[in-house]
Amino acid sequence: MAKKKTNTKKGAVSKSPAASNTTPKSIVSKTTSNSATGKTRSLHKINLALQAALAALILLTVKPVYYALSLSFVTKDALLSEFQTVFVPAEKILLDFDVRWLLMAMIVVSGVYSALVLTRWRASYELAQTGRVYFWRWVILAVTGVIMVSFASIVSGVEDLAANKMAGGFVVVAMVFAWLSEKHNQKASEKSSVHYWMALACGLMAMYAILASLTGTMIYGMIRFPWYVYALDVALLINFLLVAANLKRSNLRTGQSNDYAFVERNYVIIAMFSQFVFVALAVAGLAA
Repeated sequence: MAKKKTNTKKGAVSKSPAASNTTPKSIVSKTTSNSATGKTRSLHKINLALQAALAALILLTVKPVYYALSLSFVTKDALLSEFQTVFVPAEKILLDFDVRWLLMAMIVVSGVYSALVLTRWRASYELAQTGRVYFWRWVILAVTGVIMVSFASIVSGVEDLAANKMAGGFVVVAMVFAWLSEKHNQKASEKSSVHYWMALACGLMAMYAILASLTGTMIYGMIRFPWYVYALDVALLINFLLVAANLKRSNLRTGQSNDYAFVERNYVIIAMFSQFVFVALAVAGLAA
């Protein structure tokens, strides 16, 4: 019986995909992602330490500072209402509030958020960075933003509770529109700027009461607020503009902003920087 000849050459080695020296893209992507999330976690650890230091600074250096919160209304002028009712503006002092606790509330919220994303929320937080939308970040920015606006409004002379809370309401609406802007620009093929411009407009409207009080005091009161009041208002405005700029770059995906982990790190850095400057200015002014 004839045997079949095989044409196997001596020394020949069969090639297979396993013998390739190239690293699978999935491994490279996973390594890059781990590195990016590791940098973000490091920033949150730094933020925890920073918030603890700021809390200690406030408690050790700032004594109780009370501002009156009032409610404006209209009442009858008893002297001029002999023949017909004459209405006059009035206000009722509701309570005297220690503004230090607003700063402490901001510190607690920021610190707890960092602690959660490092522990309980870690998986969902890292997953959100691949989806380019993170709802809870906008919730935290809304809460801390309301606190910062409330503090700046009170020290800037906006002590009417309704006006103060309306300014805070604009901050909340701004962050809702910012979240919607991020959500509607989640895919690279989808571009929408309507929600972004609405968020920017609402954020600036939150500053209206502060600007009105500063201008009215300067023109009609013929006095000036202490230097730190103006500095706090400028720091608050810069904070909003930095958040808006980061959101805009994220939506356009220009340069490094195409990487959402980079965008998220920017949000963390902006929050840390803004809160540090804000608290430092408040302490410098209130402790003087």
